[in-house]
Amino acid sequence: MLSIVEQREVLRYETWLTATSGFRFEKNNRRALLPTTSIYGKHDLKVDAVLVVGDNFRAAAEAAVFLRYHKKRHGSYPKIICSPGFSVPNVLDFGYPPEWWLKIIMLRLGVPREALNNQKQQFERFDPCQSLADFLEKQSQIKTAVVFSSRGYSMAVAQELYQRIPQINWVFFDNPVIPIDERVLDSENIVSEGVGIDLLIGGIVHVWQDWQIVRHPLSLETRNNAPEEAFLKVFIQKGYVLGLSDNRDWDFFGTTASVYRGILLERMECLKTGREARQHVRRQVESLIGQYEYLV
Repeated sequence: MLSIVEQREVLRYETWLTATSGFRFEKNNRRALLPTTSIYGKHDLKVDAVLVVGDNFRAAAEAAVFLRYHKKRHGSYPKIICSPGFSVPNVLDFGYPPEWWLKIIMLRLGVPREALNNQKQQFERFDPCQSLADFLEKQSQIKTAVVFSSRGYSMAVAQELYQRIPQINWVFFDNPVIPIDERVLDSENIVSEGVGIDLLIGGIVHVWQDWQIVRHPLSLETRNNAPEEAFLKVFIQKGYVLGLSDNRDWDFFGTTASVYRGILLERMECLKTGREARQHVRRQVESLIGQYEYLV
């Protein structure tokens, strides 16, 4: 359990890692603010596609509300694309592929099956952005896409999309803060047995890597507001290490995985796999759906 002060610090990390809190991209040689939309959309926004990224399955519930509103307003559903998370380490097992869970959530929240089954592209979990780029090369009709990527994860998603697929007009859902007591998914849980802090730590490391190759560089303003390494190390020493997936991640903190081998093994032994993981995620998904049923 974290103290109130530690919870506030972690929530600050989460805000910093949210694209709509400070991401800038290049447009006509100038830095531009990230285009955003609300859960109900913009009436004048022509939407060709909705991209739902599975770092945190809450993105699917938020997308479902947007899609239902879009159908009522414009008379049709845009193309729906479900992707694995851009920042989820391979050590996490959801029982089924993340894309499957995203579709189940939207289906349960009223998005018709035929609208969800128009995606033929299979996504590579190790590099979902490359799979997305390959898919969009064959979809010339898609000019504008709304991205649903959850709070604390969307910065890394925005970096990759604007660096690797800049031809699309990417618009991001403006993630609201989710109260601590309403967080039902492991990926957003920062106070007890979830992996939310682990994934935030990993996300902070990853957004600094491979600029202008895989990720769009962070703006000077965003860099100046970055979490301090000394505070991050405190959480590493507490054992929040599951988000560090390779040697470069550990190099960021000037250490190696072998130093934390005991903690890593202990944390990994607590992770659910296979059938147990499916049942565990299903229970959480049911709780999530219950939070959004009244909105659709």
